[in-house]
Amino acid sequence: PTIEDTYDTDIEVDGEHVELSLCNVSGLEEYGGICAMNYSDTHIIVLCFFIDSPGSLYNVKKQVCQHLQTSFHFVEGHSCPDIPIIFVGCKSDLRYDPETTERLSTRWNSKCLVTHEEAMAVSMKIGAMMYLECSSATGAGVREVFQNATRAALLR
Repeated sequence: PTIEDTYDTDIEVDGEHVELSLCNVSGLEEYGGICAMNYSDTHIIVLCFFIDSPGSLYNVKKQVCQHLQTSFHFVEGHSCPDIPIIFVGCKSDLRYDPETTERLSTRWNSKCLVTHEEAMAVSMKIGAMMYLECSSATGAGVREVFQNATRAALLR
């Protein structure tokens, strides 16, 4: 499995040109030590989960919080020292697609989509500075995620 992918890109935020280096790290526990090494030059943490997967929200609540506690002496309800967190619900387009909702609820025979309220509760629990939703399929909210992350990193 991929441990880490790094992408370099440019973005303009509030009239300022900014070069971003994005590090997409695997959430796998066995790579925790490797991931922690990468945090030494971190300016922002963007934690993502899938709106159509309650299990991914649970993973953030349990495993990711444990990893942050180990790496940053994270305390529940408070962000990592000096590193802002933005919490992002991905696949937001599925929230408004009745066909997908029906297919997922039939497949899993249970509630299939994470509600906005559930996501906000986890966002507060992990001490995130904001909760956003986006969809790579439609592009909705993607720019806002990167702009807000860049602003937060610049203010750090």
